[in-house]
Amino acid sequence: MSGSIELVQTTKVYDQNPVVDAINVKVEKGSYCCLLGPSGCGKSTTLRMIAGHETVTDGDILLNDRNVTRLTPRQRGTAMMFQDYALFPHMNCLDNVSYGLKISGVSKADRYEQANEMLGLVNMVEHANKFPDQLSGGQQQRIALARALICKPDVVLLDEPLSALDPFLRIQMRKELKQLQQKLGLTFIHVTHSQEEAFALADQAIVMSGGKIEQVGSPRAIFESPNTPFVANFIGGHNVLKASGSLAFLSKGSGSLFSVRADHISTQPRSENDITVKADVIDAEFQAQFYLVECVLEDGQSITCYLSEDTFDARLISSGKSIPLYWSEERINTFRC
Repeated sequence: MSGSIELVQTTKVYDQNPVVDAINVKVEKGSYCCLLGPSGCGKSTTLRMIAGHETVTDGDILLNDRNVTRLTPRQRGTAMMFQDYALFPHMNCLDNVSYGLKISGVSKADRYEQANEMLGLVNMVEHANKFPDQLSGGQQQRIALARALICKPDVVLLDEPLSALDPFLRIQMRKELKQLQQKLGLTFIHVTHSQEEAFALADQAIVMSGGKIEQVGSPRAIFESPNTPFVANFIGGHNVLKASGSLAFLSKGSGSLFSVRADHISTQPRSENDITVKADVIDAEFQAQFYLVECVLEDGQSITCYLSEDTFDARLISSGKSIPLYWSEERINTFRC
């Protein structure tokens, strides 16, 4: 069984400073949700409040429409996987996984049977008798996940579970997390500061800044239409520009901000109606699938574009060269907030 989570004016205050500031959001049951934002934005505090490891200063937390705000972690129907995995070093994998059932009073035979099922689910049966220090980072993560799942939670909470892994293993493990979540049909809420990680995993992404929610939506919707300059800058791939100088005609009000994606900018016109600006090249960097070209406009604003190999000419596009940049007016994103 999976569960929905709803935060209603949920607030956390430390020393009179709101770390999470009256946020309202609902995570649908069976979804993979990522809380995304920079360090200090309140995402981990939000996760810990959902888990019951952090008290709520004001507001409510509902699980399947049941108010769990004042309940203990064990009473909520959630399970949390911590960033450092928090495995017991003196217990083997079987005992680590079955520990939650042990403190619930389940007999040894029954809890070992269920623990072996969980080990099978995460492909770790052959490591049942090993201790945490005998495991790789990815294997430790699988054990921590099995331990979180064994008590059959409605919601699984993950606090930056991939941050300690090397890049190759991180990609492998995020695939496994997504596959497991879909197989079990559980609700996963996953904290990360990585836009790439969130977009690869999430059905729903919640972008936070300064204790507030900046935007909620599918990764594709957020990437295509960021609501605020913060979101556009944080998720990357967007140029946030001011309507001034050569760009003044692009806005109803001089000085207002808009964004255009780096992959929507070209050095060749695609239609006679394309917007055209002059830019000086600062740097051009090969990025395997494309060239990242950094430029500065006549009014001093920085702008970046991604050029495919067949449109990149090193003789014309190099540091110090002046080039035209083109994009369609339809590609302009006007911020809603």
